[in-house]
Amino acid sequence: MTGIHTESDAYLKRNSASYADCSQIDARTYKFMKGRLPRDFAGSFDLQGGTGGITAMCSCEDFLEVYKEDVTFRVRTPESIDPDRINPNAPFVAAVADSVGSASPAVARVLLQSRDILEAAIFK
Repeated sequence: MTGIHTESDAYLKRNSASYADCSQIDARTYKFMKGRLPRDFAGSFDLQGGTGGITAMCSCEDFLEVYKEDVTFRVRTPESIDPDRINPNAPFVAAVADSVGSASPAVARVLLQSRDILEAAIFK
């Protein structure tokens, strides 16, 4: 495939950071990407605030809790924010959920340690 042939091709070229030049996409990748919305592609975000790096993560049904030593973040995907797929540009959202993190004995012992014990028991 060379050049841009349809509106969909132009959309892919404008909105896909990973594939800046659509003429370099092989046929299988093109078929996969065609018809996808920007929200369907991989995303990234920075967690601003807190001390140090990520110390733990806990996956819940509609969100992911990410723990630093003194802050807890809640990360939501486009699918959990907009399940009806009305907004094609729905982003990942990361927000501070609490000012208590993994350094807190309550969080470390009750939440994180209990989660580890349950996961070990379930998967054995």
